[in-house]
Amino acid sequence: MVVHGGSIMTQDGDISVAVGGDNLDRLVDALSPFHPRPLRLAPGAAWEFDRKCIRGPWSLFQTDVGRFDIILRFPEPFTYRELKQRADMADLNGVLVPIISIPDLIAIKKIADRDKDRLHVRELEIILERRERLSTENG
Repeated sequence: MVVHGGSIMTQDGDISVAVGGDNLDRLVDALSPFHPRPLRLAPGAAWEFDRKCIRGPWSLFQTDVGRFDIILRFPEPFTYRELKQRADMADLNGVLVPIISIPDLIAIKKIADRDKDRLHVRELEIILERRERLSTENG
């Protein structure tokens, strides 16, 4: 939400990767320094983070830097490939990262239809309307 200009802090980050090739291994390598643990793992329980820990459609982890949800499958009719093609690019500390487009995020949150998602949809629709208005005004 915040990366799109919203004011609502969601308290987690969502990460999605294309399943296949060495993508999961690369994700494990990238997240391992932050000590991911399953969200509901008992304190002190033995744990080793590897690609087998990432199971679809999503996996939830707590890390040294916060919570991450790893999404491997999206609700119908969405696919990773289509979402990535429509993704926006965001500069996160000097790294350009594809992020889900606002229209796609709105659609997915409408499918989820939780109380918090309905609140997010209202804010995202306002952000989208403002962007479209600015784009029209600036020609």
